[in-house]
Amino acid sequence: RRKFIRRRVLTKTIANNDLDVITITSGSGTAEEQLKRPVVVMSARVHPGETNASWMMKGILDFLTDPVDPIASSLREKVEFRLVPMLNPDGVINGNYRCNLAGCDLNRHWKQPSPEQHPTIYAHKNMVAQLSRERMLLLTLDLHGHSQKRNAFIYGCHSKYWTSLDGNTDPPPPLLQEQIFPYLLSQANPSFSFEDCRFKVQKCKASSSRVVCWKEFRIQNSYTLEASFCGADVGAGKGMHFSALDLEQMGHSICKSLDAYLQLRANPQRRAIVLGEITVLRAHLDRHQESGNVDETEPADSSSDENIEDLPTTRHVRFKRKTAGKVLPKASSGPLSDTDDGAVGDCATAAATVEQRRAIKETSKMIISRLARPKRIAEKKDRLGTSATAESEAATPKVKPLVNRTRVLLDALPALCREMKEVHAQARADWKQEASCISDAPGAAARLRLAGSSEGRRAACAMHVLQHGGESPAMREGVASPVCDCPSLSHASSPSSPHSSAQRRGGGRLVRA
Repeated sequence: RRKFIRRRVLTKTIANNDLDVITITSGSGTAEEQLKRPVVVMSARVHPGETNASWMMKGILDFLTDPVDPIASSLREKVEFRLVPMLNPDGVINGNYRCNLAGCDLNRHWKQPSPEQHPTIYAHKNMVAQLSRERMLLLTLDLHGHSQKRNAFIYGCHSKYWTSLDGNTDPPPPLLQEQIFPYLLSQANPSFSFEDCRFKVQKCKASSSRVVCWKEFRIQNSYTLEASFCGADVGAGKGMHFSALDLEQMGHSICKSLDAYLQLRANPQRRAIVLGEITVLRAHLDRHQESGNVDETEPADSSSDENIEDLPTTRHVRFKRKTAGKVLPKASSGPLSDTDDGAVGDCATAAATVEQRRAIKETSKMIISRLARPKRIAEKKDRLGTSATAESEAATPKVKPLVNRTRVLLDALPALCREMKEVHAQARADWKQEASCISDAPGAAARLRLAGSSEGRRAACAMHVLQHGGESPAMREGVASPVCDCPSLSHASSPSSPHSSAQRRGGGRLVRA
């Protein structure tokens, strides 16, 4: 095995530990032929607590260095592998779960890594950047462990987001091309669930390894592979935890699926068949998710590369392979051969089994129903509009009398205002007349004693108006106080006044001195 491996130190960590990179390829051929080989970059343990990633990496190393296996020999002849088995050795040595010695989650600093705080990511990204400039990067794969979802699955980047890349002038890749490798892996390993794979590109994951390699280096097959801490709910190991042997077998399946992917690149007809199968399967998944025929379970905690925001709903959604007695059609899983024939581009001819034809028929019905949806919405709006008009017409007889009454009141308001002004003017004229009558009699202020009568108070206040100008405090307040506050009559309210007892005896009448 040693003759296939070259090991070197890529950089030093914060604690001065080595970051190793392992190159695996065949030494046959000239140097120019070796440089023409595409490169596959794989890494693991960026999160120290996800130990299942190391077991998968061990399976990959064991398979690729097997001197007997023909698939391993073929891969070494076709591809050059760059493997980083442990991206965060400091965290592993010190027992961290997710961060390095600087307290940073390294899978969130790929966009602008710091050589001081994130030296391993800084060196690893520079290696990928150099390879993208000088060689053809076929695939990047970052191995993780997942604490929410079951099975093994992949996060990728859908080709529909390709045009949203900053300054991207390259033509977009073929539709669903990024889903071929996960689909082949689901055929190679029963614990891998293609239904749990997601291909969204979100802003909150802009600094992860998967998105940065896809966005900056234009690597179409940029993936994060997750292996659950909770085992599988499909396949032969359903309801059981993953053992170390299961995870190593997953590493073997990754290599076999990569060999199958290389065969598809050389066989366009077979690639068209696989794309047709993926199209049918994706249509079924979308249909069941939209109809709510899904199994929802509450997630426990955060995952490694993605969180619950990457799922279609706020809860974890897992597709049921069997629902309502119907079995999801699964494509035939046989070894790929260059002699396989099939139609190109047409899903109807690419699907060879009865189940797939039935699936295509159901998908067509779904498309027809979607096309008819705008018409149904318009009809519903018309019905709602008709009912609203009928309700308004029914309410019109009740509203009209209120409207008419309001209009009558508004029309009568100016006349009421004029009448109130006239009454006020007449009242002021009466006040002035009474005051003039009182002021004509000599010594009127001395002879008047304010008892409880309103006539006496009114007369006294009117006299105050004529003598001092303006209104008296009693007039401003608009209330009939028991004693007028005019200066000329203030003695009437004094307790020491000789007339106060006569005022009390008068019982509210004017008493002559």
